[in-house]
Amino acid sequence: MSDDVFIHPTAIVDPSAEIGAGTKIWVNVQVREDARIGRYRWSICALLFCVITINYVDRQVIGVLKPIIEKDMRWSEVDYGNIVTAFQASYGVGLLVVGRWLDKVGTQRNEAQARELVRAAASEQRWIIEGVFGWLAEVALPSATALIWLDLPWSICRDGLAARGPWRDAAPEAHADFLQWAEDYWRRKTPSSFAGHLALYEGFDRFKLRLHDRSEITALVQSEPAQVSFE
Repeated sequence: MSDDVFIHPTAIVDPSAEIGAGTKIWVNVQVREDARIGRYRWSICALLFCVITINYVDRQVIGVLKPIIEKDMRWSEVDYGNIVTAFQASYGVGLLVVGRWLDKVGTQRNEAQARELVRAAASEQRWIIEGVFGWLAEVALPSATALIWLDLPWSICRDGLAARGPWRDAAPEAHADFLQWAEDYWRRKTPSSFAGHLALYEGFDRFKLRLHDRSEITALVQSEPAQVSFE
């Protein structure tokens, strides 16, 4: 592993994983055995460069075809100028609107793909999955032998999120939206809510624990293996 790799203290990285120089592994990320990360970034950059280049070249086609289009469509110079102006104006406004929208919502993994990844992980002989997304927990729970629910009050969660800070390079607005989403955990009625998690917990018929504060978490972590059986 290269010396300039950044690994967040909460991340879990298998020693056999191959991680390229300059890679940053962020909060709560788990890197599995024999994984290869960070070796294709320049290939991806080259593909993006080609796509953007083709995109910009494609926009110039109308200028090359202008004499033919003017003749076929009976455009005047003014008509052609209005069309080009309208395109440039809408393109510029679209960049401003879509850019801010993407900063707010971010990029999301396809749900079907995420479910398949969780299903594959849960098919292993031994595994641990951590997260708040109930619709993913539903996929893993049928194969689980134990369930631990950290049912902590908002005050503890808020302090933990404040200590962690914004994820990656999140804008302040996006981080504020995330904190509001986290605070609404007890009010909303989705799979990723208190009500959704309570239903999953009550429906789980194998070994399960519901921890309400940090003292209970500490006691579990410090307990002897024989005192807590997940089989």
